[in-house]
Amino acid sequence: MLKEDLINDYVIEVHALKSSALLVGAVDLSEMAKELERLGRIGDVEALENKTPALIDKYKALKPILAEYIDESDKTKAKVSADEIIGVLKRLHDCVDAFDIDGMDECMKELDNFYMPDNICGMQEKLRLYVDDVAMEDIMRMTKEMIDCLK
Repeated sequence: MLKEDLINDYVIEVHALKSSALLVGAVDLSEMAKELERLGRIGDVEALENKTPALIDKYKALKPILAEYIDESDKTKAKVSADEIIGVLKRLHDCVDAFDIDGMDECMKELDNFYMPDNICGMQEKLRLYVDDVAMEDIMRMTKEMIDCLK
């Protein structure tokens, strides 16, 4: 059962899935995610609960097909220390303070090249959405949360 206080997080996740699915040519999955994003934005919890299992099934069916590509991309990412990731997150935080949007984008590009520990992978996806939307308060909060998790 989806809790109403988690609907915003749900919307962020299906928004990311919608975009990612479209990028890999999974148009049906993208359309399903688009519909669930719309339902989440209007707060239709019942419809979300009814339609989410089909989306998850479609996602799971594609995951093994794409796994070899995902694994390859992870191999090209740099394995860096938590301190290095924290350094970039602090720079991102500073860019937000200075309203340096180009600097924010550069920090995200750098983070995208790092292999992220499992405990912050999901956070990185949310952070990327916040940076894309220039959601300053959310970026500040998420960078702090990620730094705290890495310490």
